[in-house]
Amino acid sequence: MPRSSDLATWQPTLEPHQVIHCFNQIPITRKPWIVTFEQALPYDRDSWLTPFLTQRLLSDNCAKLIAISDYAKLKFLQGFDSQSLSKKLEVVHPNFPIRATHL
Repeated sequence: MPRSSDLATWQPTLEPHQVIHCFNQIPITRKPWIVTFEQALPYDRDSWLTPFLTQRLLSDNCAKLIAISDYAKLKFLQGFDSQSLSKKLEVVHPNFPIRATHL
């Protein structure tokens, strides 16, 4: 069974959008889209939806795949033999302040 984080449906609104951005989800839309993910995409590679989700990743309207770590990038590339996906893939580390404590 696919996790709920594997697939996203997009409801159009009256406001025009130029691109859809999802986190851990692969959207079903004709609009250009990007997805940021933290581990693997699709998460469950043994799901019956995996071939469909992989085709979504290969589609022309999938503009960018953003991994939030080098681990996520390596995990994503396992099992894929596609130059198209590699060209779309980029690592962008999260930006957050570091908290330091003194002992």
